[in-house]
Parts: sequence; structure tokens; C-alpha cells
Amino acid sequence: MKVKVIIENEPPLYPGTVLRGKFTCSVDSSTQIRSVKIRCYGKEYTEWRGSGKNAPTYIGTHYFFQMETKLFEPEDGVLNPGFYSYPFTFLLPPSLPSTFEFPYGYVRYSLKGIVDIPLAFDPTDRVDLAVISILDISTLPESLRQPCQTRDESMMGCCLVFNSEPVTVEAQINKRVFIVGEIIKINMEVNNTSGDNLEGVEVKLVRSLAAHSEKPRHDIRYINEDLIIKTFSGVGAHGQQTYDVNLRIPSDLPVPNLVTCQLLESIYRVEVVGKTSGLNRDINFVLAEISIGHVDGPGWSGPSSSGISDPSPYPPAYPSQSSGYPYPPDERSKTSIGFASAQPSAPPSYKELNGEY
Repeated sequence: MKVKVIIENEPPLYPGTVLRGKFTCSVDSSTQIRSVKIRCYGKEYTEWRGSGKNAPTYIGTHYFFQMETKLFEPEDGVLNPGFYSYPFTFLLPPSLPSTFEFPYGYVRYSLKGIVDIPLAFDPTDRVDLAVISILDISTLPESLRQPCQTRDESMMGCCLVFNSEPVTVEAQINKRVFIVGEIIKINMEVNNTSGDNLEGVEVKLVRSLAAHSEKPRHDIRYINEDLIIKTFSGVGAHGQQTYDVNLRIPSDLPVPNLVTCQLLESIYRVEVVGKTSGLNRDINFVLAEISIGHVDGPGWSGPSSSGISDPSPYPPAYPSQSSGYPYPPDERSKTSIGFASAQPSAPPSYKELNGEY
């Protein structure tokens, strides 16, 4: 018996979409079956292995939704030879996160067609779906649109031996919520009261992708990525310097919407790094955490709005890398609709391996 799930929607898919398709079965001989059914589900999954010989494997699983429909249930329990096509529809729930892949986990949406055969292997076919979830920043608190002032200080030194006077950064950021393509405007004063020179100053937009585990206990893994870096001249010993900095967020920056996730999150920070020389360590200041979205307010009508010119940057939301992934690609996803199945991903869960969700 050969089975296949076919999606009739044109990609990409969005939360709230009515998903249409058909599940086909090609039967060579009469077969005893219980039913023909289709499952639609979305979940986030995290996994990584701890360091050390006897370190545990950390895992987290959360389903956003699980739906199942029986497409055919024969009265006599027999599926006769022939070709069968069973249409189906599913309504994707609203407020879903984006399809997302990175080294410690994923967000995936799948359709799985199953012919339930008693006391035998069930013929199945699975298709992974790419869901693009647009993040509307107008839903975030109004206070994030107000200017943000911050002050931080750090001691310059090495090996727990520090100068007696700190380096201080005072800054004002125009707001803390942006859409792709906007400019982060920073007015900053660096006061170096130490006796050593700051050789340079870097202002960066940093993204931290965080994965949380549930078993055997809660743990977190981070991947930090510098999205934008601007370099400026430094500040001499006992000196002071003012900087006006504009960080333009790239219009094509992949911004995963993970707001409704429980195990995965994306955090954006504006940071300043004071570059030192000799044995002194570089010093780091966090000016603010910010939020980045795709649109600001209602009226979005498609990927062409607000700098989103092509949906292709979004699935997967984490850029591909040539190394560093702990797991091989998922070969079962080659029939995906709008899904980059060649991207390395976390392994299937126990339920998936055993024919469940």
C-alpha cells in the first residue's frame, strides 16, 4: 500500500489559515483496516546533551494544538484494491509561533496521514508545514515606545585585579520596540576615569536564542549572535567621549515570532563593548533589551509590507551553519511544503518514533 499527503494551499501558511488537502491511498490487495485518518499538530521541542560522561539529556516538549479526523471507516473493515483520495480541511489556530529551527530545538507543524491496520505496521506519510507568524509590535506595551535612559559602569583590569576607578556609560535610546528596517538611535557618553586607555568602542545589536528544558530538570541553553556591530574610536585614560549612534535593523532580518512559546525565546539587546589592550579584559555594558517585530499596527496584507519583501527569510528563522549542529537532518521531511528540510534539527521524539504524534 502506498499513501501520500498532498497539500493544496500555496505556501506560505499563516495562523488562522484553512489548510486544505487530500490523503491518497493506492491499494494492491484487499486489506483489513480500522480507519483512514489524518492528524494535524504543532509543537515545540528542545533537546541537548549535557557535558560529561554521565551527563543527562535535557528535553522539553509542548504541543500548541493536536487535531485528528477520521476520513474513512469501512463497515466491513476491508479496504479493497484501488486508488482512493480523501479530502480534508483543518483550521490552523490563531496566535501560533513561527516555524523555527536551531541547534537546541524547533517549532514544527505537521500533517500525518495514517491507515490504521490491526496488528500490523500502519502505512503513514508526513508533511511538515512552514508557518509564518507576523509579529505586530502594536500589541506590545506603549511604554516601550518611550525613550529609555540607562547607566552602567565596569572596572577595567585582569585576573581579579582591577583599577580603582570605573568606566561609566550613560546612554539614551529613542525607544525599545522596533520593526525591521527601523533605526535604533543611541546618544551615549563614555567616561573613562581609570588610568588605562579604551582602545575602541563597539556598539552592537545582539540576539540571544534560548532553549528551556523540562526533564530531568529545568535548564537553559543560549546561542548569542551579533546582528549589527559599529566600531568607534576609544577614550583615553581619565577621558570622556560622546557618541551618536544609528543602528539600522536590516529589512531582511529573520525575526521569529516566538511570543507564545513556552520552551523557546528570542531576546534582543543593545550592548556596548569597551576594547582594551595588554592584559586588561574587554568590558561589556548592556544598554537595554528591545523588541523587534514585522509590522506596527493593523492593515498588513502580505509579505510585501514593512520591509518583508520575500517570505523565504523566515523558514527556518535561524540561519544555516556549516557546523555546530548536534543532530543530522530529518530525512522524513523531504515532502515539506515551504519547509527547508535540509536544515539540521533536533531528533524526533519518542512518540514520533513509535507512530504517535
